[in-house]
Amino acid sequence: MSHGTSFRPWWFLAVTFGWSWAFWWAAVWSGGSWSDPLPFVLFAVGGTGPLLSAALLLRVAGRREEELDFWRRLVGVRLLRPRWWVLVVVVALLPSVVGRAVTGGDGAGTPWTR
Repeated sequence: MSHGTSFRPWWFLAVTFGWSWAFWWAAVWSGGSWSDPLPFVLFAVGGTGPLLSAALLLRVAGRREEELDFWRRLVGVRLLRPRWWVLVVVVALLPSVVGRAVTGGDGAGTPWTR
C-alpha cells in the first residue's frame, strides 16, 4: 500500500481526539448521571471517533480503493478465522462477567447506583 505524499497520521490523531474528547467533555459538562440518557449517548458518540475519522480522511483523500478496502474489512465478518472469534467473544463478555462477579449481579456497590 503506497501512501504517497498525502499520508498524514497527525490528521487522524487530531480528528479522532477532537471528535472524541469534544463529545466526552460534553457528556461530563451535561451535569447528568451516567445512568441518564444524554451523557450516555454523548459518551457513546464520542467513542466513534476513530472509525469516523478514518472514514472521513479516506474520503477526503480521494483514495477510493483504500476506502473500499477499509469498509470491506470493517464489515467482512467472514474474514476472521475461528480462533479470533473466540477472542472477540471473550473480550465482549469479560466486562459483564467481571461486573456481575464484583457486584453480585444486582449492581449494588457501584457508585452510580447510590
